[in-house]
Amino acid sequence: MAAQNIQPMPAFEPRSDPTSTSARWTRWLERFNTYLLAADIKDDARKRALLLYQAGPEVHEIFKTLEEGETKDFKSAVKALTEYFEPEKNVIYRTYVFRQATQGKEESIDEFHTRLRGLAKYCEFTNIDFEIKMQIVTNGTSSRLRKKALQDPKYSLANMLIDGRKYETSSAQAVGIEEQFKTRENINAMAMTTPTEKKCYYCGFKYPHDNQPCPAKSAICNHCGIKGHFAKVCRTRGKSFASKGNLEKLQTQGFTSPDKRRQSRWDENKQRKQQAKAVGISQSEPNTESSEEKDYVYTVSQETREQTHATDVLFLVDTGATVDIIDSTTYAKLKRKSSLRKSSTKIYAYGFHTPLPLNGQFQATLESKKRYTVSQMYVIDGAGGNLLSAKTAQDLALVQLINTISGFPEQDKQTKTNQNNTHSTACETNPEINTSVPQSKDPKIQEIINKYNDVKPVMQRQRRIPYHVRKDVSKELKKLEEQDIVEKVANQPTPWISPIVVTPKKDGGIRLCVDMREANQAIERERHTMPTLQDFKAEKRSLVIVDGSPYGISAILAQKEHHSQQYKILSYASRALSPVETRYSQTDIEGLSLVWGIEHFRMFLIGSEFDVITDHKALESIFNNPRSRPPARIERWMMRLQPFNFKVIYRKGSLNEADYLSRHPAVIEREQITSTTAEEYVNYVTNCSVPKSMTLDEIKKATHNDPVLQKVKKCLKEGKWDENNPDLKPFRLCADELTYNASAGILLKNTRLVIPTTLQERATKLGHIGHQGIEKTKSLLREKIWYPNMDKRVKEMVDKCIPCQAVGHGNNPEPMKITPTEDKPWTSVAIDFYGPVPRTGQYLLVVIDTYSKFPEVEIVNSTEAKTCIPKLDTIFARYGIPSKIKTDNGPPFNGK
Repeated sequence: MAAQNIQPMPAFEPRSDPTSTSARWTRWLERFNTYLLAADIKDDARKRALLLYQAGPEVHEIFKTLEEGETKDFKSAVKALTEYFEPEKNVIYRTYVFRQATQGKEESIDEFHTRLRGLAKYCEFTNIDFEIKMQIVTNGTSSRLRKKALQDPKYSLANMLIDGRKYETSSAQAVGIEEQFKTRENINAMAMTTPTEKKCYYCGFKYPHDNQPCPAKSAICNHCGIKGHFAKVCRTRGKSFASKGNLEKLQTQGFTSPDKRRQSRWDENKQRKQQAKAVGISQSEPNTESSEEKDYVYTVSQETREQTHATDVLFLVDTGATVDIIDSTTYAKLKRKSSLRKSSTKIYAYGFHTPLPLNGQFQATLESKKRYTVSQMYVIDGAGGNLLSAKTAQDLALVQLINTISGFPEQDKQTKTNQNNTHSTACETNPEINTSVPQSKDPKIQEIINKYNDVKPVMQRQRRIPYHVRKDVSKELKKLEEQDIVEKVANQPTPWISPIVVTPKKDGGIRLCVDMREANQAIERERHTMPTLQDFKAEKRSLVIVDGSPYGISAILAQKEHHSQQYKILSYASRALSPVETRYSQTDIEGLSLVWGIEHFRMFLIGSEFDVITDHKALESIFNNPRSRPPARIERWMMRLQPFNFKVIYRKGSLNEADYLSRHPAVIEREQITSTTAEEYVNYVTNCSVPKSMTLDEIKKATHNDPVLQKVKKCLKEGKWDENNPDLKPFRLCADELTYNASAGILLKNTRLVIPTTLQERATKLGHIGHQGIEKTKSLLREKIWYPNMDKRVKEMVDKCIPCQAVGHGNNPEPMKITPTEDKPWTSVAIDFYGPVPRTGQYLLVVIDTYSKFPEVEIVNSTEAKTCIPKLDTIFARYGIPSKIKTDNGPPFNGK
């Protein structure tokens, strides 16, 4: 049950970055193995199914093309996919990526070493430690390590890492010691940007003004009243900007910036201007007088650059947005596009009542520096920019929503008062901030707890609390008592005693937990009605969707809506196959799912006409045709389904809703009696069909040694036939009538035994032992056995049987009959066609007089009657109409 709370992994995209397919597959496979370990999945079949499901449809399609695509072994599947992605490993490119790796400003020596070792794993270096050491020397940030490595050529990588840790630790400790001597804090600059264009310090527009005078030359400032500049660039005008995520309101009287930064900003002799994006707010000492100019404190940018479909896309993080949006211009620039699907969703901008123009939607994988997630992306027409919703930003660890206000450091009394007022105002204006513990308003809880009076109270032994933690436990208990969470039992005995467990928190505090397992025995369990998906309505037409797999069978009960092809699902059902059923052929498994699904929902189906949906085409012709000759096992099942009135409808597997249930069935605790009925019937037919002069073991042994029948057995199991194999063609044509009896190891065709090649001649001779005729011998053999070309072999044997030929009736040839000669010419004629003539494709209409053998030949383009009639009219007009015409009764001459 714990595995259900584990978030599924994103699918693997083989074509997102062809240069790193092998490396990305290795990393994805490592995370997948960790996922299997966390989910406690040990069955090979489930591992393989989960591998193909989590890897995504693209990897699944690739796996089906591999030779090992039909194997059920998890290790073989992993090996096949790894060998497929391994040729795409580009050692040259991976070496280039390794050479370009540099140490970040905030990256420690150990983090840089770990990243380099991960990159070097795909470069096939002969000496990985040497290459990593060279990369740290050339692209590391520590000048001391670089100098020491150049001074000592034998300086090892291990010593370099030890020295690097020492330098980093000592630097951090030195900063901590020097921190106490600082009198004020500076702005924590995140990035330094240089504007690309110059602006005029008098009007604020682009400078120079293209041979035109400055528009502010004669203007008077609305702020200070001095002539020569606009108010928006006035140096005496105070401005303040604060991050919306820090405080609701911010007064600027207590904030100043260093003089150097102010001079750098307003010095006209400087050609460059600098801007700083601040995370924190710098505050000087409270007694410092504010400068003549106000400070400019900037917020952190809300834009972020994330990767999707192998393309870096600039998004604006909008915590008020509920969907992820990308404009059509950015969508066209994606290196690897997903096909757009139509969407009925309507998206509105803030304050607007008209929906945005939506081109479609697609599923995208977004990746940040820390995490990656799968999101539904909507494409908006135009180039309005890209928005990242609050949920996706939280999944990517870009935004963290906190409904609390952190404490402030110790300041002066005025600042402390302002902070307390700010805290109170924030709590009043934001009700979602929890300032107290919510109270239960359900009075039924007290009644349920007090209803059981026959449970004996349990007084458990208290667990010992460490001495250094007891003071914190007392404070926590007092706090819980003040919040009315717990009540103190004083001066009276208590029948119930439950021990408490102390758990430390990350922030240094403690959490108190009570072991209430014994006390919970006194709570009466509340009973609920089992929920259903939909209520069954007898006036609607029912529908059963079935499917079978090598692991199990499943069925779904649904009902169609009136005057519509849509249907609503009412119930799901599935079960695993028994050991005997796993040896069925695919046709038998699909038939078993149909029978089991109908009988499982018999209370809803019997007495009505309903449809059965399956993705196995053969079942449609077997169950819908009353004259079909199904295998013995399915024939028995059809007899069980006679009380039901249904029609089987074929639907392709990609549209079958029961497919997932059949591959993840519910495990049956005991074998049902009905599941063995079909096997008993098959065994009965097998024993009754054995010829009297043969034994069942003899046929079983010959079947096991027959290579053709072994191939037939495999084809029945997998449901796939080799159409190019001539030996399998007779069996493939009657595949729906074949059954494999796993317990006896014998093939059946309907109710007859399939005789192996080595026993066919012997069985035929036994059928002709009484020297009966061809038809009698065939009829006798057809009662119990079958093999390919049995009728032909019986005829050949009877024709070669000397006793039968000696006593049988001879077939005298029919005597030759001479055509009588006519008394005069053109009384009787013979007509026929010759052709088609090579190259031209025409025919010759030949008319011969039987008295004189005189021919008349006409060229025609076809042998149709409408072509022959004009030619015969011409000939008969020339010589007269004959009394008799002899033909071969072909299509032109058999009309009335």
